[in-house]
Amino acid sequence: MTQSKVIFLFLSMILSIACQAQVGLLDKDFSNKNILSTIFKGEFQEETNAQKWPVCGVQALEMSSYLDWNRNAYTLVDTILTVQLDTSICKIVILKTMQVDSSGWIQDCNGCPPRIGVAYFVKYNQHYDLQFFKLNLTVNGHGFNIPKSGLKQIGQSIYAFVLTEEVMQDQGREYWFDMSNEFHEFLSFDYFSLSTAEPSSIIENSIEIVQTENEYFDLILNSKMTPTDVFDSEKEAQIKPVKTKLIYNNTDMMQHVQIPFGYSIQYK
Repeated sequence: MTQSKVIFLFLSMILSIACQAQVGLLDKDFSNKNILSTIFKGEFQEETNAQKWPVCGVQALEMSSYLDWNRNAYTLVDTILTVQLDTSICKIVILKTMQVDSSGWIQDCNGCPPRIGVAYFVKYNQHYDLQFFKLNLTVNGHGFNIPKSGLKQIGQSIYAFVLTEEVMQDQGREYWFDMSNEFHEFLSFDYFSLSTAEPSSIIENSIEIVQTENEYFDLILNSKMTPTDVFDSEKEAQIKPVKTKLIYNNTDMMQHVQIPFGYSIQYK
């Protein structure tokens, strides 16, 4: 190999390392504008805090109601979660790509659910580097409002990213995503619902996380069904929840678990 080629390869390596270093964001630079500019091409709109970015190819066909006349999409930062997972400090950025009209005007209405995405940054030295990005985790919410986000520990060094819908008209749902598996959804359930069965009943669901002797946790679904015609508080207190164990593991993950309604009422 000639000396000129060696010099060229050395310079190429230096430039490559320099370019990669620029991807990281310092704590002081971790703003909505810089986060969006790191992930998307295009321009940041100060007036709406949205990144306007071009969409091409097949992706444009899937996002028709999210594009303006020139096939630009509009994405905002909704929430930034800072957590320490084991020895790493991470930032989880929840994004929302909004429905727009042909001019790019963002639609803020009940019938306009945004696409919810996630960007996962890990801190190395003084920089946060983008490790994972998913534009369309799920479609949910209305206008600028999306479900509340949070984290739940479900095993040793295993965490779930959870989206919890707001209860509206006696309906609500939680969605659980495995952070160790590219935010794959493994569980969803109604946590509060008004049954249409006769007699009508209020059904309350919640997840209890129980640590086991092995590396996994047990997810226990607590389901309580209370008839709406129960007015006696003492009698209502005797209605016990039905517990269902949902064992989590990496090889047999639950897919969109639909919790059946119509549990029997247990009186003392």
